[in-house]
Amino acid sequence: MKAQITEVTHEQLVDLFSTGLSGCEFLGADYDRNFYDAIPDDKREGDCFEDHLADVILNGGKITLIDYEAEGEVYSKAGKLDDDGETVNYSIGLQEILEGCSTEEGLSCAVELWLDGEGDYYTANNLLQVIMFGEVVYG
Repeated sequence: MKAQITEVTHEQLVDLFSTGLSGCEFLGADYDRNFYDAIPDDKREGDCFEDHLADVILNGGKITLIDYEAEGEVYSKAGKLDDDGETVNYSIGLQEILEGCSTEEGLSCAVELWLDGEGDYYTANNLLQVIMFGEVVYG
């Protein structure tokens, strides 16, 4: 049986986003504020941007991961070309995260980041790329 990640915690998602997006010039994130505001207070954890991303995902919503360097190239079915014709937005929910973490490359990154505690910016950023694109595009 192939090993896979079947659930993620709020803390793991915050770790992924804060580590993988910190200082990154080619990837970004956003979320629907109206969706977030509709989440009951007892289902929210923390006040930082990354907490909000995790809360949206864990309460059934989707966030947008943004590829600023795409130059109009869409790498997966989750991507949609922005009106500027260059940037690509990827709609990501819990299912996409679990699928990305269950690929060989994604699982390796997830284990290193969340289970071994040895992950760094590159590990988290590579995992975000696998979730978004299905592979690491930006080496």
